Amino acid sequence: MILKNFGRNLIFLCFWLELFCFSSCSLNYNSENSLTSQSPEFVFSNPRYIRINQGKLNLEITADTIEQYANEDTMYAKNIKFALYNESEEKSAEGEGKLLSANLEKGLYYLFDDIRVKSFEQNISISTSSLRWDDNSEQLTTDFQNPEKSKVYIVSEKEPSIKIEGYGFSGSGYDNSYVFTGEVSGEITTKD
Repeated sequence: MILKNFGRNLIFLCFWLELFCFSSCSLNYNSENSLTSQSPEFVFSNPRYIRINQGKLNLEITADTIEQYANEDTMYAKNIKFALYNESEEKSAEGEGKLLSANLEKGLYYLFDDIRVKSFEQNISISTSSLRWDDNSEQLTTDFQNPEKSKVYIVSEKEPSIKIEGYGFSGSGYDNSYVFTGEVSGEITTKD
């Protein structure tokens, strides 16, 4: 009886040892390269992200999907919408785009496809197919690789009324100025 149970237990133990030895994971946990950057650390479906700064609402983001990659400190989002709020917690700007790529470490944010951004404080709307925001220089630019291929539409209803479309757009977050380096057309309407 003891030998019979011993034999059965030995077979059972050998089976599990064999299974463990031949199917164990071979990742090297001491190597940074063992974790591939092709797999996100986190994937969020239909997230709503709110940032509070000094007790006040500062930023709100929603998206269909957000993927966060730890090793690269990057984030990707699909069908993203965002709103920025001023010190009085009033919406100062809002925007949307089909795709977002963000390098959080470098402070670089890229929006692609059907982009619409509206500044309520400046009463200006921008629409285009690609935008890049640089946190460090506070520069908003169009297609950083081919600025002559990305048309930007700017509309402002405040006085003077502005409707401009052009290529090679660059805007400054410091002084709220903007410039086109390529072909531009449009109209500026004043009361006079």
